[in-house]
Amino acid sequence: MKRYCGECGKEVETRIITKNEVYDVCGEAIEVEAQVLVCAECGEEFYSEELDNATLVRAYNGYRRKHKLLLPEEI
Repeated sequence: MKRYCGECGKEVETRIITKNEVYDVCGEAIEVEAQVLVCAECGEEFYSEELDNATLVRAYNGYRRKHKLLLPEEI
């Protein structure tokens, strides 16, 4: 997928990388593996609603598991 990169100043190919990120869930730091869309040339990160939403779901599910709460699909 091509996107405009402000760092490179042109349309570039993008790729998805996986990295660890920490999210604050109910005042607690939860670390999850996040998939992030980046510029294939310089590594600048792009916003991707689909990838960001999936990461948030993983963070909240991590909190639920840590506190032995039911996951949404278990309800």
